[in-house]
Amino acid sequence: MTEAGRGGREIQHEEHEDTKTRRRRLNKAGTTACWACYAGPRAETDRRPSIAVCVHEAFSCVRASSALCFAAMSIFFVCSSCLRGCISASSWLHFRVHHGGIGEEAIMRIRVFAASAAFAFSRVLPVAAFAFIGSLAACNRSPANKTGGPPRVALVLKTLNSPFFNDMQRGAQAAAARLGVDLVVQAAEREVDVDRQMQIVENVLQTGVQALCLTPAGSRELVPAVVKANRSNVPVVIVDTRLDPAAANEAGVKTASFIGSDNYEGGRIAARFIVEQSRGSAKVAVLEGIPGHETGDSRLRGFRDGIKDTPGVRIVASQPANWERDQGFNVFQNMLQAHPEIDTLFACNDMMALGATEAIRAAGKAGSIRIVGFDAVEDARKAIREGTMVGSVAQFPDEMGRIAVENAVHAIKGEAVVPETKVRIELITRENVK
Repeated sequence: MTEAGRGGREIQHEEHEDTKTRRRRLNKAGTTACWACYAGPRAETDRRPSIAVCVHEAFSCVRASSALCFAAMSIFFVCSSCLRGCISASSWLHFRVHHGGIGEEAIMRIRVFAASAAFAFSRVLPVAAFAFIGSLAACNRSPANKTGGPPRVALVLKTLNSPFFNDMQRGAQAAAARLGVDLVVQAAEREVDVDRQMQIVENVLQTGVQALCLTPAGSRELVPAVVKANRSNVPVVIVDTRLDPAAANEAGVKTASFIGSDNYEGGRIAARFIVEQSRGSAKVAVLEGIPGHETGDSRLRGFRDGIKDTPGVRIVASQPANWERDQGFNVFQNMLQAHPEIDTLFACNDMMALGATEAIRAAGKAGSIRIVGFDAVEDARKAIREGTMVGSVAQFPDEMGRIAVENAVHAIKGEAVVPETKVRIELITRENVK
């Protein structure tokens, strides 16, 4: 787990630590945290506030509620005194009526006054109590940035164990430094860990962030997390992978903007390149992403549509490898054993493609299978220069990160935000690789 603040400072976290180990690690790093930040329901939050932050928030809460509390208690004591006076007056009147010395008209006027005071007390006391309780309830809310400090934005990525998301992080950090934004970057260990990413989103929403930039690990699974952001009035910028439209509409999700590539068109570009390279005749294997996730599904659909008018190019095997290099190796190794006739591979991202190159080498088929990937990360560009891969559809994740932070700042300020931005894509081959 990684967090990045202003200036790009990062702290690496182990995902599983007990309370004592976490306390020792943070103390060694010069961050002393109070016991309450390590216990209780938020014990797995990756970043805890220091004692100074805890005390500051406590005093802020007291300052915010003290005026209401004082007013409520003052009204309570005044009304109580008034009621006690009315009760005493009633007792005295009872005595004087039975022993003479006071007129009936005066008695009636005093009784009307006492009744009015009691009625007013019965109305004022609930209002005062409500104000008192409301002021205490305000202490439980997530802290908002009302101190005039820099805007606080969370960037929650699928993982940081991928060059693609590393580039996105760098682009976001550069924009944050330029705009004076306090940027918090967090991610799960693995790209497929949807539950962990949901937990991260819930945790950052409790830290007072003013906007959330999210690359959903699951197009449907992350919808409830975005709903929670909506309920907290935190604007959400979706990056790279869209939310599932049906699930989002059903949940009434609102997002400030989406930034990403045209993945369908990227799949078509890869298909046309393979048709050209194979001269219209190829036995193709496909390494898919995670089934049901918008990014991989769009690339696969674009690829299939791109080859459908070329009968000589046909898919003989297509399986998910979940975006991961290790799975790319294992899945493609099995494909080669089941379909030794494979002469072309389209991988829906470069990590799976790079895993497949290792499987090809292990099978003694280096140089006999053309490979096209997606993302054009640095290792893939190197493979293209060396001839291990023939091409990759480049995305520009640094631009995605930059635009995401810029849009988040616009949303925080209540300014107009472009609802959708498509970042350019480009086919990288041996002719134009850098």
